[in-house]
Amino acid sequence: MISILVADTDDSLVCALKDCLGAEAEIHWAKKGEEAIESFRQLSPDVFVVNLLLPGEHGFSILRRIAATCDLSTLPILAIADKTYPRDLAIAAQLGAKTVLARSVSSESICSEVKSLLNGALS
Repeated sequence: MISILVADTDDSLVCALKDCLGAEAEIHWAKKGEEAIESFRQLSPDVFVVNLLLPGEHGFSILRRIAATCDLSTLPILAIADKTYPRDLAIAAQLGAKTVLARSVSSESICSEVKSLLNGALS
């Protein structure tokens, strides 16, 4: 079964992914940075969705810490940002994010992007 780890405080994103992907994927949810890192190491997810502006330890730091011990080059990573500033987009890409979407996009758009990342990873 496909495993997706979502590091975000917003449960509506988790619910939307569950609705969108149904039984195709197992969705795991981490609300804090340390929890996300621990879950990532335990699960080795097929897709990682991370909020770049998590309270406490932000998504950039989470990606840096994971990248220090894991190769993220082949992992589909979707980063979610409150605002998509060019500098943040560049940093997220350097840290392995394949896509960065603004928080303001619809849940359907995020689901569509996750499906696209999954298709690329599984083909």
